[in-house]
Amino acid sequence: MEDNKTNIKERLDYVFIEKMAFAVNRLTDEQRSKSLLRDCIGMQARDLLKLYMELENEFHIDFNPLVLEGNFDKYNCLLEYIISQTGEKNVN
Repeated sequence: MEDNKTNIKERLDYVFIEKMAFAVNRLTDEQRSKSLLRDCIGMQARDLLKLYMELENEFHIDFNPLVLEGNFDKYNCLLEYIISQTGEKNVN
């Protein structure tokens, strides 16, 4: 299961870095738990739409529940949600 979490984190980071041109690896632990829309982080609302589409394409899961909860803009929430939705199944 730990390998699966590592794989998911690597794929999530890949989407941020390669598809979004966003250096997620430079975020502190505190920033990962806060909104990506904060001024000190620099993403904009339009970036979340592109992120939504890229993540659905990468992971093939529905992110609407996370959006409705108001947590789609937090890195840690995205990671936890993807892990919870993929469970033990292969996410490749």
